[in-house]
Amino acid sequence: MTSLRTNALMAACLAATALLHTAPVQAQSTRDNIRMIEQEYARQSGGRPIPDAQLEYYLARMQEGWPISRVSGDIITSRRTYANSQWRPASGYVAREVICTSVDNRYRECAIPFRGTAMVSEQLSRTACVEGSTWGQKAGAVWVNRGCRAVFGVVRNDTAGNNGNGLVTCTSNQGRYKECATGRRNPVVLVNRLNNSAACVEGRSWGNKDGAVWVKDGCRAQFTTERRAERMGFTRDPNYGVTCASTASGRTICDWDSRYGTPVMTQQL
Repeated sequence: MTSLRTNALMAACLAATALLHTAPVQAQSTRDNIRMIEQEYARQSGGRPIPDAQLEYYLARMQEGWPISRVSGDIITSRRTYANSQWRPASGYVAREVICTSVDNRYRECAIPFRGTAMVSEQLSRTACVEGSTWGQKAGAVWVNRGCRAVFGVVRNDTAGNNGNGLVTCTSNQGRYKECATGRRNPVVLVNRLNNSAACVEGRSWGNKDGAVWVKDGCRAQFTTERRAERMGFTRDPNYGVTCASTASGRTICDWDSRYGTPVMTQQL
């Protein structure tokens, strides 16, 4: 009887091992990659935090396909190479985004590697990153304060005349009124709110005006004609929303219709 149980246990272990080797590897999220990079750097440096610029470099490399083992090896090499000087990325590397961290809730500025209007690509802190309050933009830099930490990218303010997908991006920065030419006679409809956008309500925070679309009160979104929106599969209702709550301090996953673009928090309850 003992022999049978032992054989059954060994068979189960072999099956589990085979499953581990054959199961597809799921892509890591940005937060997962950041956590692995930070942990590996801290392990090699006696607990010191990795500089934001170096973290952004490794994050971009992992998004290109680097495994964490290659990141680990590069950290070892860089610590030897730049032991007495400031770390620098590999020759030819051009950053597309920047990570900026308000350490100990203090104000900080980070140079941006792009021209144009910055946006929060992904918030990394528990503290809310709210434009004009805990983060903002100035010439050649973004600033963060009061604990905001985020990945910042650029909003591409393309119009219908020079982009390839027929979308017009229009952003109200710091709540200001702005008009963006659409290049069309017909009115446009909202198809996708951008990261860090406030609520976009037609007639209140956005609308059409003689070949242009206007936004205000922090609305940041992409627009196109109704016919093109239907062909592209976008859902046009800008009032769509999902309420998601963590019960008993546990994790909750809520369904989100991807046709509405990237979800943003509009109200904390």
